[in-house]
Amino acid sequence: AEVFNSLPQAVLGGCTIMMFGNIILSGFQMIAEAGFTQRNITIAALSLTIGIGFTQVSDIFTQFPALFQQSIAVAFVVAVILNAVLPSEEHFLSAPKEAPAADAE
Repeated sequence: AEVFNSLPQAVLGGCTIMMFGNIILSGFQMIAEAGFTQRNITIAALSLTIGIGFTQVSDIFTQFPALFQQSIAVAFVVAVILNAVLPSEEHFLSAPKEAPAADAE
């Protein structure tokens, strides 16, 4: 602990930026390996938006159980739910196929 206390704040800030930058880049690489499909982008975008948005509105966490009072937990739950609820890639955002019209005689 004394080693960290002896480091200048600018050095700790730079290390923090590098650490979080690497974490974000690793996440982008995982998404890229999964494929940038419209479904995957939708899940990632909504999860990130909700996770980041909740950090800006701190009072919203008072309505959640203690487990979900961190934005990362909320973003994770949103991603899991969206992954389970959204249709598969073949059906995602595709127009419903119309039944062939019966010939009126």
